[in-house]
Amino acid sequence: MNLRTWTFGVVNASTTIAPATVKLQISPDGSSWIDEAGPVTLNTGDVTTLVSAIFLKYARIYYAAVDSNSAVTLNIFFQGQS
Repeated sequence: MNLRTWTFGVVNASTTIAPATVKLQISPDGSSWIDEAGPVTLNTGDVTTLVSAIFLKYARIYYAAVDSNSAVTLNIFFQGQS
């Protein structure tokens, strides 16, 4: 699949107050990761988009609960256009 442009959309869909941080990471080899966008703090119900300004073969979303005792539900969407 060859995509000309792409975006990750992230929704904090937690049912309780559970903020999370998210950031976009990219990699040339799937092993060495570079922080490209973020970190962004998402409170419950918040939405953000993450887009890379640099092209590399691999991309992923790194995420973590702000409070390690909170259960966080994130819906992560990937949308691209060829």
